Amino acid sequence: MMYALILVFLIIYWIIQHFRFLRGVTMLSLKSNQIQVPDHIKWLDIRDSSEYEKEQVPESINISLGRLPFVWEKDMSPKDSIIVLTDQYRKGKKAVRILRKQGFHDLYLLVGPISQLIEWSQKRKLEQYCIEYYWICSHSVPNNIQ
Repeated sequence: MMYALILVFLIIYWIIQHFRFLRGVTMLSLKSNQIQVPDHIKWLDIRDSSEYEKEQVPESINISLGRLPFVWEKDMSPKDSIIVLTDQYRKGKKAVRILRKQGFHDLYLLVGPISQLIEWSQKRKLEQYCIEYYWICSHSVPNNIQ
C-alpha cells in the first residue's frame, strides 16, 4: 500500500514538472503554418555543432544544449522571441526550462526532423516574402528565396 502511494505521488510530481516549464510556450507544428510568430524571431538550434554543420536551418543560431546555460548571452537576450529547434522533444523541453530560468518569456518549441524543419522555415520565409511583395509572388517566385 505504501509503495502504491509513493508511486502515485511520483507520477503526479512528474506530470506537474513536465508541464510547468511548457506553460506559456507555444508549440509549433511542422504540418501547419497557421501559427503566427514574430518577424524578428531568432531561431535557436540546440543540436551538437557536428550535427549542425551537416545540415542547418538558414539564419539559425547553434548553441548545443550542454552549452546553453553558459553561452546564451552572446547571441540572445531575454527580450528576444526564440524558436527552439530540435529533433527530440525531451531536449527541447530542457532548453525551454533553461531559457525560462534565464528570464525568457516569448518562447516557441518546434520539434521534428531537421530536413523538415529546414523545409518549414523556407516555406515560412517564402510566405513572409509574398506578403511583403504580393505583386511579385502573384507572377513568379524569386530564385533566391527557394
